[in-house]
Amino acid sequence: MSKEIHTPSLPRKLLQRFADPNTIEEVEGDLEEMYIHWVKEHGGKKARWKYLWTVFTLLRPFRKSISKHKQRQTETFMTNYFKSTLRNLWKNRGYSTLNVAGLAVGVACASLIFLWVEDEVTFDHDVSNRKHIYKVMENELHEGVAYTSSNLPGPMAAVLTDEVSGIKHASRITGDLNTALITANDKAFYEKGEYVDSTFLSMIDPRLLKGSPETALNDLYALVITERMALKFFGTTDVLGKTVSIDKDKLFTITAVVRNPHPNSSFKGDWFARYELLESKAPWLIQWDAMAAVTLVELYPDADINAINEKLTKVLRDRNPKKTNSCFLFPMNDWHLYNSFSNGSPDGNGQIKYVRLFTIIACIILLVACINFMNLATARSDQRVKEVGVRKTLGAGRRILISQFLSESLMLAFVSVLVSITIVYSIIPAFNSLVGKELAMRLNDWRHIGALVAVTLTCGLLAGSYPAFYLSSFNPIQVLKGVKIKASSGSGFIRKGLVIVQFVVSITLMIATVIIYQQIDFTKGRDVGYTAQQTIYIEMRGGMRGNFNAIKSELIRKGVAENATMSIKPVFRFGWYDDSHYSWQGKDPNQNISILTEAVTPEYISTVGMTIKDGRDFNADAQADANSIIINEAFAKLISDHSPVGEEIISGKDHMKVIGVVKDFVYGNVYRKSPLPVMLTSSPGATNFLRILTIRLSGSDIQTDLKEIEKVMKVYNPEYPFEYNFTDTEFDKLFKTEALVQNLAGIFGVLAVFISCLGLFGLASYTAQQRSKEIGIRKILGATVNNITSMISSDFLKLVGLSFIVAFPIAWLIMRNWLQSYEYRTPIYWWVFGGVGLVTLLCTMLTVGFQTLKAALRNPTEVLRSE
Repeated sequence: MSKEIHTPSLPRKLLQRFADPNTIEEVEGDLEEMYIHWVKEHGGKKARWKYLWTVFTLLRPFRKSISKHKQRQTETFMTNYFKSTLRNLWKNRGYSTLNVAGLAVGVACASLIFLWVEDEVTFDHDVSNRKHIYKVMENELHEGVAYTSSNLPGPMAAVLTDEVSGIKHASRITGDLNTALITANDKAFYEKGEYVDSTFLSMIDPRLLKGSPETALNDLYALVITERMALKFFGTTDVLGKTVSIDKDKLFTITAVVRNPHPNSSFKGDWFARYELLESKAPWLIQWDAMAAVTLVELYPDADINAINEKLTKVLRDRNPKKTNSCFLFPMNDWHLYNSFSNGSPDGNGQIKYVRLFTIIACIILLVACINFMNLATARSDQRVKEVGVRKTLGAGRRILISQFLSESLMLAFVSVLVSITIVYSIIPAFNSLVGKELAMRLNDWRHIGALVAVTLTCGLLAGSYPAFYLSSFNPIQVLKGVKIKASSGSGFIRKGLVIVQFVVSITLMIATVIIYQQIDFTKGRDVGYTAQQTIYIEMRGGMRGNFNAIKSELIRKGVAENATMSIKPVFRFGWYDDSHYSWQGKDPNQNISILTEAVTPEYISTVGMTIKDGRDFNADAQADANSIIINEAFAKLISDHSPVGEEIISGKDHMKVIGVVKDFVYGNVYRKSPLPVMLTSSPGATNFLRILTIRLSGSDIQTDLKEIEKVMKVYNPEYPFEYNFTDTEFDKLFKTEALVQNLAGIFGVLAVFISCLGLFGLASYTAQQRSKEIGIRKILGATVNNITSMISSDFLKLVGLSFIVAFPIAWLIMRNWLQSYEYRTPIYWWVFGGVGLVTLLCTMLTVGFQTLKAALRNPTEVLRSE
């Protein structure tokens, strides 16, 4: 209270005696401030009357009228501060734009990430019965380590339903989609589908439009197609009883039409045919020692899973007593997110680690955007202290002021969310292309609307909370007297802390992006043991296999191919799994070792570019090497410390002779450090199983070569369209998940830096404005532009420097743990941190430099005159 001006003693005593004791202190303080103001405005006499009247209206008997007065006052303030909010936002268009831009970009980034996360966590939710569906997994021991696979003997599914209680249905499924040429209604297209058992439709309930799930696949040549495929071939879904041919072979009758599979479904095929059709082409699929079928089971609701797991292993070992494999059930709910196994058991990892990672990134970006908002709002607080003082003097309570500032931040958040929706709709096609999904923001979906409302409220309240409570705490007397606000130093400290948090997050994301890129590049750049460039592979159909020699000769004669070969799979997806008990001289009979076997034609090694380290290649006459094999270095080490050439590998009655050793090559898991043992066979009897034609191109004009190859294929296989794949391109797809993580982390890391720099730009502008008087004086005293620019910029560079100290160890720990999940991994280089630091410094200098240079170039006379 002022020493010169005292409130009238009698009214004050009345107030203390009869007023509400819960609010007496606040009311008394407000009246003191109002009384001082009235004395200055109207003189002492009128001020005393006004004070007396106000005290009279505040006494308890008259509170009703006062309440009405307060209510009207509050309504007036609410209307007033809404207008004031709009006026302030318009008056400070630059700051408002920075705030909206920062929040909008942050919310748009977070929205895209959450759409991706939503798609991931709802995988297979189109299968209503998914909680009762399991995949039967198998563990195979190799040198004491259990390797988990979904490959089981083909006959196992039928045995399970007969011998294991608790299993309602069982079905085999090929797993990988099969491409077939479907011909119907004078149309022919390659379509992808699955071979399954007749019980499959009853298990997954794929929402049939036509037909019955119980009987649709009863007939061997029955075919179930999707709505999309029916419309494509017939223009209608009313196609029951119509016939189509698969690969120009048998005619199939359409017995059911199902709805199109959801994009995030495990079953994406457009047709389903009977699994037995595969067995007729590959009899080895019915053997108990061939692990090639994926088996699904549906359990009864009260089934005992532990008991079933024990019986699964017993069923497998009873049919093949030599086997030491074990089996277990893997629930459908975990197929997509938790498909990682360590030593035979799910380890809780898989796609879920990326879901968690990007959820954290989305929250961090939102946090960075909110910090940005808070920083800009608190920085402007000094400009609004007079407004706060006047409003308080006129009767606005702290609650009203808090509401005003929160309403401003909520309004900005609301506008930002509207802008972010526009951004999301604009860029979501490109984002879908990047992540390979069909994501969509649905404004008629209550979950999406709810999420946007939640984001608006969270961002608005979080971002506006500190400015609201900070600004509303100003003492109006000190403000109106022009006393410097003591809280400014505290707000400056918090503001600097928030800037450091922003840059710690941005720097960490950028370092993570670079290291992920290095890991992918490190793996791609390793010596894979063959030459993927200049090779294409074609899935063989129709007469291609029978005309292989003629096709190869024609391609070489035309000069478009150096060589051609056949195999079961492309080289990077090598081998069919065979756990037959191979033996050789000196092998421990109790040692069970998995051997991957691949049947090829004699020219395979030279065509794909493998290197023979010992022995020789296959003889061009396949019959001459019918019992010969070529092994990789990993297999050779198991057989002997010396050259294994000439050693015999025995499997049952088969005796195979090792004629050569090829350099270890990469297949399957590209991050595996040490390849598993592999055996190549070139028996003429295996020719019927070969499905892939690999061609090494000879010319430099690839497009011309491909046209010539197509002409040759049309001659020897005229009924089938020509389709091919580049080996190196398909190999790169093995890095799909890591490449996605790299791209997303890179994009969002750059955006986090962008948001941080937006805030820095605003703060630099504010600092230059606040220190304009100091700058003017320094210039008059002889300071140069460089001195002024360095003086202001150094404050921000110090903050970024502190961010390095915090961010570097955090980034190192995070990325070190991430790399531990890869056997073959890149080291973490120090220069990554230095490079990211340098880039961050450059961004900071560019952002701050413009504003500081602008301030330094101002005429000091004009600045001081305005001050």
